[in-house]
Amino acid sequence: MQEYLSVQSVSESTIVVKKSRFIGMLYPVSNEIELNSCLDKARVSYPRATHYCYAGIFRDPVIIERFSDDNEPSGTAGKPILSVLRGAKLINAAAVVIRYFGGTLLGAGGLVKAYTEAVQQTLSRTEIVKMVPSEKLLISMEYSAYNQFVSKLQAFIIGTADTEFTDKVSIQLYVAAETAEDFKYKLKELCHAQYEETERKYLPVKAL
Repeated sequence: MQEYLSVQSVSESTIVVKKSRFIGMLYPVSNEIELNSCLDKARVSYPRATHYCYAGIFRDPVIIERFSDDNEPSGTAGKPILSVLRGAKLINAAAVVIRYFGGTLLGAGGLVKAYTEAVQQTLSRTEIVKMVPSEKLLISMEYSAYNQFVSKLQAFIIGTADTEFTDKVSIQLYVAAETAEDFKYKLKELCHAQYEETERKYLPVKAL
């Protein structure tokens, strides 16, 4: 498992070029089925558009790229959209650009520019996240060790699922996979805590 950049939620923006409206939408996806589902949603949200062009990059498990010009001249829509996703180093992300024709032909260069700008503008309004391979741990410790845990080990934690204070302190949390062994060693040494590994998954962390 390797970390990668992606988008966490759907975002949208619109540009107008010579009366043609280009609506850019970005989606988190993890496979081709989800990519097609996003395209279907775009068609429902914006019916009777002239074109629904798209590109997507996802790991399933190897990197797969898909794109479509949707009857725009070849190479003027899907590839420019894909180029923006590549430039942002996004994985498990898809962009759909919906075009309502405004009556003026833009030419090949104009189309490439318009589709590129539609995705770039949407991307500029999107929160990019770093998807970090993580381990979920269920930890149990004595109350006397909790302050030590907070002061010495808090920096390792990239997500917390739950904390309970009963006869002991029970914490469900996520740590990055690359630092998990160091964290577990210090957890034992400093806090004499017990832990159980319960899950491995990608966890979104805000990208700098």
